[in-house]
Amino acid sequence: TGVNGEGRGYHVWRPEGVGNWLVILTINGRGRFGFHGGQHVTEIGELVMTRPDTFHDYGVEPELQAWDLAWAHFQPRPHWLALMNWPEIAPGLMHLRVADKTVMTHITNALLEANDLARSAMPQREMFALNALERMLLWCDCINPNSEQRLLDDRVQRAMDYLCRNINRRITLTDLAKIAHLSPSRLAHL
Repeated sequence: TGVNGEGRGYHVWRPEGVGNWLVILTINGRGRFGFHGGQHVTEIGELVMTRPDTFHDYGVEPELQAWDLAWAHFQPRPHWLALMNWPEIAPGLMHLRVADKTVMTHITNALLEANDLARSAMPQREMFALNALERMLLWCDCINPNSEQRLLDDRVQRAMDYLCRNINRRITLTDLAKIAHLSPSRLAHL
């Protein structure tokens, strides 16, 4: 993990990539990510993630010549894979744009905390850093258009939200169907 302020000439070229995942958040300035057939320029609030062994060609965007970024190389825990299904720019190169300032603050803080924890001398620092990184991925999942949670039918989501808010009550399928504005059989099917 790390936090860098890069200027003119910063460039990473790894034709074979690396054997782990890499996530990069643009905090300020602009970065450039090249791929076979094109490039993508990141602005403040954009994240790019690469799969293991994906071609790396990234650096400071030449026009602005300044890029502040936070990054982490990591091996995901198995249950993270569902959180890492981001839209692809190119094979193995994924991207999210964070428009919500509150979500951006949570993502930035979690990634910076992962960096601080990974570099600390505290016991269990790697586990603490991974927990912060997982929190970052969970916040990213809130805005990911490919998220499994976002693909839920709104009516089912409404029923699930009701269940979560009323976990101590006895709730029947008929009750939930009314909340979701569905028949009990249709809700059960969905």
